[in-house]
Amino acid sequence: MKKTHWFPLVLALALLASFLAGPAAVSASGPVGGTFLIANQPVDTVYPAVAYNSQAQEYLVVWYNDRPGNDDIYGQWVSRNGTPAGPWFSIAAGVGAERRYPDVAYNVQHNEYLVVWEHYDGAWYNIHGRIVSATGGFPAGEITLGSGPALKDCYRPAVDYAFTSDKYLVVWENHVSGGISSDIEGQVLTGAGALQSGNFFIAQGTWSFSYERPDLAYNRRGNGYLVAWQQLDKGSGIYDIYGRLVHGDGTPMPGSIEIMRVSSSQRNPAVAAIPTATAQGQYLVAWELDYTPTDRDIAARLVNGDGTVTYPTIYPSYITGEDEVRPAVAGSESNQQYLVAWTQSTSAPAVSSIHDLAISSGNSFLGAATTVNGLFADHAAVASGPVGDFLVASDDPVIAANRDVYGRFWGNRLHLPLVLKNH
Repeated sequence: MKKTHWFPLVLALALLASFLAGPAAVSASGPVGGTFLIANQPVDTVYPAVAYNSQAQEYLVVWYNDRPGNDDIYGQWVSRNGTPAGPWFSIAAGVGAERRYPDVAYNVQHNEYLVVWEHYDGAWYNIHGRIVSATGGFPAGEITLGSGPALKDCYRPAVDYAFTSDKYLVVWENHVSGGISSDIEGQVLTGAGALQSGNFFIAQGTWSFSYERPDLAYNRRGNGYLVAWQQLDKGSGIYDIYGRLVHGDGTPMPGSIEIMRVSSSQRNPAVAAIPTATAQGQYLVAWELDYTPTDRDIAARLVNGDGTVTYPTIYPSYITGEDEVRPAVAGSESNQQYLVAWTQSTSAPAVSSIHDLAISSGNSFLGAATTVNGLFADHAAVASGPVGDFLVASDDPVIAANRDVYGRFWGNRLHLPLVLKNH
């Protein structure tokens, strides 16, 4: 007589139910499943950005299409399991403007997103934005942030949402004095998307220094942001990584933070936060470092919620001899770890791919670096998901000559094949 062992099945079903109900205490390292298509349009779709909606348990991925003379901003919802939810949709499109380099933040209190981008009208570069509802609607039209005579050369915006203050902070670089120098400037919006007061300086350029390529992350434990940027010393020609804390209501804290200053240039900082990592919260800043004149690598440092920098510096790309550039980073509270992703380019053969590595809130590597996407992938974006996992998005010409947006999950996912053994 055949006898079924029910206990393994019951245990497996219980674990599966726990996974479906919420975060599971499971630790896995590496890509999960295969790469999947997020956006395929007749023209190049590039520079994705990602935000996770904890209420709907889905992601909003945004990008711009590289249409000559008329770049537009589009979006696509992706389920927690990697299935596109509905068709991609237009966020800002139409003739007469180039719209590029979007970023997106999710607002859990209003169940909405703020998408921001660089907007070129043929004369000036400004910063625009738009609220997107969780169902794909638009409560209002486009919002103009960086505009006017003093804000005519604004580039590369980044945005995050302050839960405690129920406000957004948008930051960007503004070229001033005929492009001689650049500032890092910010603008606060209410949780409903209304502009609050005017723009303000986070780092003001001088004849000696220029400030570029900002990124930021919000830490609700301290109700504050860390804004990081690359800082050019015009005397030496070297870029360093600096930052500044900004309160959740938009008030800059006194002084700047020297995150990394060495004798070779460092660029393109990316910032993430884990509010529960310490009593004051914690940030991770990653950037690219000119290790040699022909070899760029990824470096990272933890910054406490009070602005103190944690040592030592760590190097997720392990100094491989190839170029590792353009990092992206996200933090997961459920397992207290960060995921850093970057583009790794090789010269023989000439390919590029997205690599990543997990870093604990205790400043240690979790496993080894892995390849996530593509043979010609670039421009990684990362968002933390529901169970200690991450969605990594990038653009890559996999299907045809055009670049499309792809995604892949990484990390903590529970896979329980239900195998019944009968005796």
